[in-house]
Amino acid sequence: MANRAAFACSSVCSLLRRRKGRYAIRAMTDDDAAATRLETKGPAAAVSAARTFDDGGFTPGVVLQGRYRIVGLIGRGGMGEVYRAQDLKLGQAVALKFLPEEFGRDPARLERFLNEVRIARQISHPNVCRVYDVDDVDGRHFLSMEFVDGEDLASLLRRIGRLPPDKGLEVARQVCAGLAAAHDRGVLHRDLKPANIMLDGRGQARLADFGLAAAADDVGSGDVAGTPAYMAPEQLEGQELSTKTDIYALGLVLHELFTGRRVFDGASIQDLREQHRSRSGSSSTITSVPEIEPAVERVIRRCLEPDPRNRPPSALAVAAALPGGDPLAAALAAGETPSPELVAQAGAEGRLAPAVAWGLLVAIVVGVMATAWLADRVRIYRLVSGMRSPEVLAARAEDLLDALGYGEARFDRIYGLNRNFGLMGYVTESDRRHDRWERVAAQDLPAVQFWYRQSPGPLIPLASGNPDPDDPPLLTPAMVSVELSPRGRLVAFRAVPPHRYEGEPHGAADWSPLFKAAGVDPGTLVSVAPVRTPPTFADTVVAWQGPYPGRPEWTMRLEAASYRARPVWFVVAGPWERTPGPDQDAGPASQSAFTRIAQLGRFGVQALALVAGAWLARRNVRAGRADFSGAVRVALWTGGALLLSSLVSTHYAGTISDVWGRLLQQLGFILFWSILIWMDYLALEPFVRRRWPEAMISWTRLLGGRVGDPLVARDILIGLAGGFVIVLLGDMVAMLPEWLGQLPLMPRGTGSMMRTLGPVSLFAGELLRRPSRILLDSMVMLFTILLAHAVLRNRWAATAVTMAIFAAIALDSGDMTGSILRSVILVGALVLLLSRFGVLAYVAAWFVIFAIFDLPLSLDTSAWYAARSAISASMLLALAGWACYRSLAHGPVLGLRPSHR
Repeated sequence: MANRAAFACSSVCSLLRRRKGRYAIRAMTDDDAAATRLETKGPAAAVSAARTFDDGGFTPGVVLQGRYRIVGLIGRGGMGEVYRAQDLKLGQAVALKFLPEEFGRDPARLERFLNEVRIARQISHPNVCRVYDVDDVDGRHFLSMEFVDGEDLASLLRRIGRLPPDKGLEVARQVCAGLAAAHDRGVLHRDLKPANIMLDGRGQARLADFGLAAAADDVGSGDVAGTPAYMAPEQLEGQELSTKTDIYALGLVLHELFTGRRVFDGASIQDLREQHRSRSGSSSTITSVPEIEPAVERVIRRCLEPDPRNRPPSALAVAAALPGGDPLAAALAAGETPSPELVAQAGAEGRLAPAVAWGLLVAIVVGVMATAWLADRVRIYRLVSGMRSPEVLAARAEDLLDALGYGEARFDRIYGLNRNFGLMGYVTESDRRHDRWERVAAQDLPAVQFWYRQSPGPLIPLASGNPDPDDPPLLTPAMVSVELSPRGRLVAFRAVPPHRYEGEPHGAADWSPLFKAAGVDPGTLVSVAPVRTPPTFADTVVAWQGPYPGRPEWTMRLEAASYRARPVWFVVAGPWERTPGPDQDAGPASQSAFTRIAQLGRFGVQALALVAGAWLARRNVRAGRADFSGAVRVALWTGGALLLSSLVSTHYAGTISDVWGRLLQQLGFILFWSILIWMDYLALEPFVRRRWPEAMISWTRLLGGRVGDPLVARDILIGLAGGFVIVLLGDMVAMLPEWLGQLPLMPRGTGSMMRTLGPVSLFAGELLRRPSRILLDSMVMLFTILLAHAVLRNRWAATAVTMAIFAAIALDSGDMTGSILRSVILVGALVLLLSRFGVLAYVAAWFVIFAIFDLPLSLDTSAWYAARSAISASMLLALAGWACYRSLAHGPVLGLRPSHR
């Protein structure tokens, strides 16, 4: 039955063409089989043909609603009449689609009409016909929509048979882009066919007619609607529909686009079902067109797979599989922010040549060895040569406490390591020898101190987290703390006396066990007047002065106190300890200007990232650019890592209620950081996807579950290699003064490194905590780079500003030049990785940086932490080995191909 076709977003379309300087409206006809629609429930569906109407009800020149002037009737069909009109308010041509009067009186028909408007207005894309509004005139409902001056694809194919290959590919990509836009909004078209694809005057394809569209979540089994000849098997059978249903229809459209023939042309529903089961005609039709490219044929065959699971995952995947073209560039040229799915489908396979992959792996192996060698010279390991394990030192502390009579009150205990910045700073300023740090290690100076605490009750911190040297405070009677040097020499001892006052002391305290534990010869000591107030109650305070053990040129003070002849306080104070004057209290040294600048810069960057991140996230969500699924995956990954870390490293002490309360505190902490990273991801990811979409390809594939993708593995491998280059360059900067014959710099170490050198539980906890810190710190730097880029509009200027900011954050009063150089290397190399290889390579480099800075990595096989170094190195090498293997994409492993005779 012949129907005039409207060039608006409807199933009835017409062609407005210019002939000899005049415009003429040419009526299009459509076969009954193409025009029929199936609109019922259940598999026993009936086919209803489109009905005809009398002449249009509105004459040209009539003004409706004081706004629309009717130009003429351009189409009519089973779902109503379509008029061309002039929008007097906006001064542009529009199309008005009117429902038949009897449909307006049918609540079900009217609701479907309104649903079409609701759904169509959700989609805004250059390849989708736009719907503006809905209104009514004298009870007749109509919708206003974009007027497309062109022709529908069905009529074009009837005239010319099939499109040329180049034009066919162009139209196919545009149809895929429009369908992907609908799917991104959770909309299934359900009636995709050539008659519902418009070609405007410029030849651009527009997806039209959302009259049968529905939200993907609202479509269930038994809901059958559409044109039978373009239905997927599950649609014909009344089964559950999904985006893969539209993909099947897309394959049918592409087949007709490139061959000029339909795949299925059954005269009845049963015939169509039989054809679907036998798949008759599809293969022969494709192969009968010699000009069709094999890649196009493969795409069509994949779309027409009977099992939806075997079809392409998305319309963007179909576009990416078509030969030539760049859907990502097309989206950017259209001013669109490409969707994560489009970004993931863009780009090449990413497989590395065997020589390159193996070269990178060898470079990483060499990097691990070189980094471990340098770590023994520039990091804290230089100061702990010959250090005993924390477990041995804990036993040493307990032996001392047993000798002092405090062993019976041992209900709970904790221990760990700390850096002594006072001693390290004093050595840096006073010792001008080139082997000064080797002397510190050899003379067992407490540059790294072991601390131990025990309590007659559970050690429950006041703040969230695990107990530490100061939390909970030493307030409970018989609570004790001990500090030891790396080889177990006593540095400090403190015990809390009973709360009950027991009168005057009887006799003098025996200090010999403490002198022996501190490695002090009492014969070298001279009694002096005490100058420090004991941190705990005591009835006797004493002090001595003498040469420091191992450093006779240094003078030390021994300050001690006892209660009822029992030691409660003992400290070995070296020359780096501040001695209070008569009118001044001892307190922490004032911070240097550089330290204050660094802290202020760090706080400023984090505060800016928090505030601006919240604003940008809200803006991206409102604009529809946010990648919610990716943000949720990142947040879940972060929260999961933090949760495992908390479960492994938590100090389980106290009642069940105490432990549960601390776990709830940890869960609050985990929730906060997960939400923060989720928010930052919503803020940053769309910006990167819009400005540098090529930088997001492998990262988006990884988040989408394509872990073994060659491009993902390639970028991880490159990022790991880049991370080792960054670390090695930074370490060489730190070693440069020593290589030039100057004094060696202070060995570097982080608080996280102290925890990983502590108890095994803390090492495991920090190992699991790495992903969250890597993501957060990498996002902070990425945010700084992007913000600078947005302000300066120049990538290199943004890089320079970021270098300056992070150089200020990393300023060190003892090595300002080295700190600046390391910051320049760090930021410059990371920005280079980000610009050249993308976000995943950038994050992989951060992973190496944090692993080297925080996890044990040393070549000292005799050290007690050698096993932890082996675990850290194995983790890095295993990741590199996996990435090398996957980057080859099952190609020749050694680059050798079998010979053929």
